[in-house]
Amino acid sequence: MEKTIEEQKQMVYETLLESKKPLMAKRIAYNIYRKYDGYRMSRFVVRDILWKEMKGQFEYDKNDYTYIIKKRPNIKSTDLCAETQKPEKENLYQETINILLKKEGYETVSEFKNLIKSNFLGVNTGNKKFDELIKLVVKDNKITPAEESFLKEKTHELGLPFDLINKAKKHINSNNPYLDNIIHLIFEDGIISEKELIFLKEKEKENNFSKSFVNQRFWQIGVCFYLKELMKHSQFITFIELWEVGVTFGLELFKSDTWLILNLDIHRSNNIKTIIEKGQSNIRNKLLEYLYNNYRFKENELKNFCKVLNLEYKFNEEENIEENDKKIMKILEQEKIRIGCPEVNLLVENVKYRIENNLWD
Repeated sequence: MEKTIEEQKQMVYETLLESKKPLMAKRIAYNIYRKYDGYRMSRFVVRDILWKEMKGQFEYDKNDYTYIIKKRPNIKSTDLCAETQKPEKENLYQETINILLKKEGYETVSEFKNLIKSNFLGVNTGNKKFDELIKLVVKDNKITPAEESFLKEKTHELGLPFDLINKAKKHINSNNPYLDNIIHLIFEDGIISEKELIFLKEKEKENNFSKSFVNQRFWQIGVCFYLKELMKHSQFITFIELWEVGVTFGLELFKSDTWLILNLDIHRSNNIKTIIEKGQSNIRNKLLEYLYNNYRFKENELKNFCKVLNLEYKFNEEENIEENDKKIMKILEQEKIRIGCPEVNLLVENVKYRIENNLWD
């Protein structure tokens, strides 16, 4: 039976609370499996719950990748009500360094992606055939009464959430399939050329799309589907590092996906490198202004904050591990189909679960 985020959070919290020692994400998942009658929660879900729903409620040990319940204060300007209450600059600097050192690359990238994705409405039921059916239905930007009845019938047959049809309608109102197809085409080869951006802007004018709408869809699709390609630009990696520092200090602007996307305005230039560099420069200046006014931190301190994140190395290392896992999963699935017997199906599912949760003993 599927659990809500709150129920999963309670499971993770109670499992950590009951443990007498720090636990890795895979061990938390395993303990949940044993404690809650075989409920399966992958280590990736456990990490998401910890870093999105329980941030500030645990200590994370970077050396052995373990978590333990222990509330720690976040660095926020609201905690520093008066000049006399501000902690010494040196202590605050070291505290920030310690917090950033404990951030894993995949965590930072995943949180950034989820922020940009938060207003990118799509329909993801978990059933690929049904998802493709919805895409086919909304392709002409409308749902006829016959199509709506058909989708409702299929939703009922497959036991899917009853509000999917409303989501499909919202999906129509929140995007334009024609525009989205062009943007996907631009990103798919991994190269964003000047001619492609010029072409996109021509179609924007021809179809009377607003500049803000096109810019928003461009970056939402880019980050949600082609983040790895975007991160081939070192300035985009720096952009995410600056965002992480801003969020760590509780800077409200940096929690807004709209504000971040506005700084990456594709209408400033037809050169994607120039666009990203300008966006990175804009948020850097805003962050420096905030850090200096509140804590007297300057450019050198900000550089050090980004340096300890070391996002390019950490993210690439995690990506290599994930790619290997995906290859193994694909082989297992192929062998399950090739042999085709219940015993092998059960074996493959158990092996896949252990790989997903990194359970090697």
